[in-house]
Amino acid sequence: MTTLADQVDAALITRRSIRAFLPTPLPGADIEANLEAASRAPSGINTQPWKVSIAVDAIRPTSPLSIGPI
Repeated sequence: MTTLADQVDAALITRRSIRAFLPTPLPGADIEANLEAASRAPSGINTQPWKVSIAVDAIRPTSPLSIGPI
């Protein structure tokens, strides 16, 4: 039986920083769903210290979006 700690360890060990992307854009609904999920992510003592950026294309990324107090 896999424990939650084992699952977290596996996620951290297999994490990768992807620097090559497909040329096709994500549908807006997928972006919205990911932003919704990010807004519900837990943080230590509810500080919510993250910023989210959406890259519109390879040349022109949007400005960072704040989710929660920074």
